[in-house]
Amino acid sequence: MGKLRREVKRFKNREEAYQRTIEELDPKLLEGALILSLSDDGDYYAQRLSQQFRVPWDQLILERIYSHINPETILGAITETRDYLIVEEFREAFELSDDYLYSKLEETYEERILP
Repeated sequence: MGKLRREVKRFKNREEAYQRTIEELDPKLLEGALILSLSDDGDYYAQRLSQQFRVPWDQLILERIYSHINPETILGAITETRDYLIVEEFREAFELSDDYLYSKLEETYEERILP
């Protein structure tokens, strides 16, 4: 069975990445939108998009939860508003119970977001 190879595009700098985003972005998608930045690095792009398209932006605090089996695998994330996302494929692959995942989400919220 052959391996799938995925080419990762690397940009020279943030400006090049921003320009490529603008080329690919349909401005109609931003009508009435709120741009959310998920990291300090994302603030650069959120601010630029906000100014260029005259839409508001904000930063959303988000913490990822990682697998205890493979610490590089992101199982999901929880936000400052306690919204969460779970990657179902990983939950099933690692045979993780909902109780385990929800306890990890709550632990992450209590230890990393609240402070």
